[in-house]
Amino acid sequence: DISSQISNEDAAPYINTLKQVAKERSGVQIIRERQYLCNSNVCSMEKEGKLLYRDTHHLNINGSRLVGSAIVKDNQDLFK
Repeated sequence: DISSQISNEDAAPYINTLKQVAKERSGVQIIRERQYLCNSNVCSMEKEGKLLYRDTHHLNINGSRLVGSAIVKDNQDLFK
């Protein structure tokens, strides 16, 4: 596990770049996957007893399914 604060700090340079790209291109929306993997205190490598990552930065199949399903569920308008 890693603290949410450290995770957010690690992601900040990438998020800033993505925000700039989204600003320059119409129709681009940023979806923060961390909302599905972290709470206000910690980002966990597992959920409900299942590992979510194959290494420190890449989701495994469990993590990909969890995040992908949640993104589709929460963003139906993007998939019409």
